[in-house]
Amino acid sequence: MNFTYKPLRTKRLLIRKMDDSDSKKTAILLSNRQVTEMYMVPDYNSAEGYMDPGCKIAGMSPDETRFVRGIFLDDILIGIIHDVEISDYVELGYVLNPKYWNQGYMSETLNECIRYLFAYGIGKVRAGVFEENTASIRVMEKCNMKRIPTEESIIYQGITHEVIYYEIEKV
Repeated sequence: MNFTYKPLRTKRLLIRKMDDSDSKKTAILLSNRQVTEMYMVPDYNSAEGYMDPGCKIAGMSPDETRFVRGIFLDDILIGIIHDVEISDYVELGYVLNPKYWNQGYMSETLNECIRYLFAYGIGKVRAGVFEENTASIRVMEKCNMKRIPTEESIIYQGITHEVIYYEIEKV
């Protein structure tokens, strides 16, 4: 599948592909302890340790077979939204800098990306979440996603988490 590149704009945000200059900002985001509690990344000892995953995520962004976008507010990278799996649906993962939580940015982003993927021809969009991540569950529900029966257990940072899934279908 090839995702034609087009920056997405919302009322407040620019959702665009990332470039090399975004790698360090991505690494800083991924090293935030509040972020790593709910967003699965390897646990490193320093922000420098996160450079490799930061470069990897930013490096996947130009690949049109992947849906990887940075979320920008006034040219500041505040988050990332990306594909986790692409099959007969697109599963999205997302992360937002805690400084920008509870301001509607993630709901705004997810809604716009769902709209884009539906317009692109994708019939279903899905996202998984640790069951205890009530903020992310609210984001998905605000975007009219509904919980589906798919569940799994994942061990992350030595803790078993129940992962639940939400989905929305194009109508």
